[in-house]
Amino acid sequence: MIVYDKKYDVIVVGAGHAGCEAALAAAQEVIAALVARAVAAGYVDDAGFARARSASLLRRGYGARRVDQALDAAGIDEEIRAGLRPDESAARAAALAFARRRGLGPFTREGQKEDPRRREKQIAALLRAGHGFGVARALVDSPDVAAAQGWAAGDGAADEGDGPADDGPAADLWE
Repeated sequence: MIVYDKKYDVIVVGAGHAGCEAALAAAQEVIAALVARAVAAGYVDDAGFARARSASLLRRGYGARRVDQALDAAGIDEEIRAGLRPDESAARAAALAFARRRGLGPFTREGQKEDPRRREKQIAALLRAGHGFGVARALVDSPDVAAAQGWAAGDGAADEGDGPADDGPAADLWE
């Protein structure tokens, strides 16, 4: 009889098909048990991760749609994602941060403000960043930085082009 000094949970004999399948099954059981222990100990916190990731993306200027896509790609449940969607003021602040960082709208250099192709590209950049069409249009069409900051703060909330409600039936495509 062979006596081992160490304790083994599984010993796989042979490297054929059956041995490989047994090793895989044993590894999956160990991984599942390890994940369960980590969740029970509080090391895995989807809601905490989602809060941190959402806040990070909003600070970097990404819109609600892009934040939701990133959280979905990370495997966060819909109910957690729904509770983290930014309100209108946070979405506007994120759009302003994105415009400032990328030099869009009122942050465009003086010689390039009147180019219609540049305006279209700026709106497209804001849309790719997850902002709605109305938000992108309002920000790109802001006459100066002070007006954009006022818009982001919620001053003049009845201004035309202020948000997706102004976009007609296709507004839900952009939000």
